[in-house]
Amino acid sequence: MPASLIGIKRHRVDLERATTVQTDTGALAKTWTRIGRVWADVTPIRGEELTQAQQLTATVSHRIRLRWSAAGATLTPADRIKWGGRLFELVSVIDVGERRRELEATAREVVA
Repeated sequence: MPASLIGIKRHRVDLERATTVQTDTGALAKTWTRIGRVWADVTPIRGEELTQAQQLTATVSHRIRLRWSAAGATLTPADRIKWGGRLFELVSVIDVGERRRELEATAREVVA
């Protein structure tokens, strides 16, 4: 990969997939499992605030550019990206240029 593409991906992010597990009481619970860790560039592209049930919620949309990986190639909107303590819900994921070099995800981060 050209150095110019490597240099801009300075954040190490985890790719996570939801799984359902059975608790000791027999109830089903959703848990997140890391399926990969890649270098990425995380860029905010839009923000909005919404009031629901008398609570203010802020949402920020991001473009996340990832190095292509086998785990990243399987990402869907049911998955998420974790960067430190921040969580990003995926909206879409594309293989840029369909060359298996870079993936671009559009994601939402709920910040409040």
